[in-house]
Formats: sequence, structure tokens, C-alpha cells
Amino acid sequence: MIRRLWNDTDGGVSAGVFLLLIVLIGIGSVVGLQIIRDHIVQEYGDVAVALERLSQSYRYRITVNGNIIVDVNHTDPAPTITDPIGGPPACLQFIPPDPGSEEGDFDVTPMP
Repeated sequence: MIRRLWNDTDGGVSAGVFLLLIVLIGIGSVVGLQIIRDHIVQEYGDVAVALERLSQSYRYRITVNGNIIVDVNHTDPAPTITDPIGGPPACLQFIPPDPGSEEGDFDVTPMP
């Protein structure tokens, strides 16, 4: 029975169908890799915004017998980068390489 199954050619795949399958997988892979690239850039932007919004502000006061000896208040400046909905994440924008150049580039532009 195994020999008969091994020699069975009724379920064979033609070369045209195999070629079509390879082409579809290739196109899908290119699109999938572009989506993965865009999501990685988005995550880098989210991390940049989150790190900048960490508050390093502090305040301490030293008193002796009710008299204030030291009063220190440090406040961080306002965040400078944003992550607008529908815009490039944290001002990061992926620029694909020109056909004549060797590498792509990341452009950091201030958002209005």
C-alpha cells in the first residue's frame, strides 16, 4: 500500500502552478517586510516619546527647628517631540533610498 501511494502521480503539481505559487509568496513577502519595517519605525518613535516624557522633576526641603534651610525645586522642561495621529512617529520618517544611492536615511523634522 505504501509503494502504491509513493508511486501515485494523480496529485502532481504542474510547473505553472508551482511558479504562480512562488510569485505570490514573493510579492507577499515584500509587502510583509515593508509593513514590518514601518511598525519597527513606529515602535522606535513610541519609545522616543515615552523616554522623553519620563519626569525627572524633584523637590526637597530641609528644615531645622521649623526654619527652611534648603528648598530645592527642579522641574523638567516640556517635551519637545510628539506622536501625532496619522503623522510620522516622533518626527521619524523613513526615506527609501534613491536608485543611485547605497543606503536609505532617517529624516528627523520638527513637527508644527
